[in-house]
Amino acid sequence: MKDIFSLKTLDFAANKGYQIIIPVRYDWVLSQEGNRLDETEWIGYDDKTRLYELGWGKIVSKCHHNFRIILVEKKQEKIKIRKRKRFYRYAT
Repeated sequence: MKDIFSLKTLDFAANKGYQIIIPVRYDWVLSQEGNRLDETEWIGYDDKTRLYELGWGKIVSKCHHNFRIILVEKKQEKIKIRKRKRFYRYAT
């Protein structure tokens, strides 16, 4: 994963005009300057999934290019041994 998500790889792909779809850590994206979340703007995709169009922004602080960012929040399927539901959160 280190080589796929490196600064060099992202810059190369952006300079060539390639499209990249890759899951990125939710907290990495929100920690970048300029990436802000408005909780009222989430869109329900289905009963277990919500999407948020964050727009164009940085996914890694040292990368010179902006990428289109969509945040995803998905409820985990209920597991009998756990009493609470967890959410998966990531950015694409």
